[in-house]
Amino acid sequence: MITGRILWIGHWLLRIWLAGYLLIYGWSKVFLIQMGQADYADALVQYGEMSPMGLLWRFMAFSPGVQALAGLAEVAAAAFLLFRRTAWLGALLAAVDMTVVFVLNLTFDVPVKQLSGIMALAGIILLIPNVPRLCRFLVGKTTGPTVARQISGSS
Repeated sequence: MITGRILWIGHWLLRIWLAGYLLIYGWSKVFLIQMGQADYADALVQYGEMSPMGLLWRFMAFSPGVQALAGLAEVAAAAFLLFRRTAWLGALLAAVDMTVVFVLNLTFDVPVKQLSGIMALAGIILLIPNVPRLCRFLVGKTTGPTVARQISGSS
């Protein structure tokens, strides 16, 4: 009983940590702060003069719609993580969002690749208690009761 409560407290702390980072990075993308907006000077930079990270940043800066949608996906994941009943959906969105970000950071040599990898792993860890329910849903069976537990009080 005590061990289960400790694990759910850890689950809650991980949810809050991940939601906080997703909100920071998500809103910075939504308001076009993280990658900025491209101007004519960016268009004049030769392809060979850019670092891999510079290329990714310019791509995102030239496509503000993609940048804002990526940010909205992160903000939505964070919002779902903040509530116990929707935490599974937030974890699923966060795992997918941050896996894409991790792969981009890894392949374009962005310095925060470790953080994005940890955030993707956190989303996967948060999703683990709900994997059986998701599998039952995918094969068309009833999912059963929610898995989310209360940290305090009677369960």
